Amino acid sequence: MLPPLDQALSALVTDLIDRGLYDDTVIVMGGEFGRTPRIGDQTPDGRSHWPEAGILWVGGGGIRTGQILGGTDARGEAVIGSPIGMKSVLATVYKILGIDPSLTIPITTAARR
Repeated sequence: MLPPLDQALSALVTDLIDRGLYDDTVIVMGGEFGRTPRIGDQTPDGRSHWPEAGILWVGGGGIRTGQILGGTDARGEAVIGSPIGMKSVLATVYKILGIDPSLTIPITTAARR
């Protein structure tokens, strides 16, 4: 599924750049899990969920480009260095959007409906 994803993401980024909207738009693309580092692990189709490591791509919003944060060993089995958690990712996105990441927003009864 990588070629269609690459084509779609590339088209979106190119379109946003062409329209002058890339720095005003934050794009987050990822999944909830990675896949097992070895084919044949745990499932008949060869790849099961692997919560130890996954991928997340963030672009736009004035973020400095070309950064790689976090990493795994050569086999993709274990995180090396300090893992990047979703709280950090969301705090970064909030900051880019001009929202104080430490802000608590109370949910009112009307908002729950």
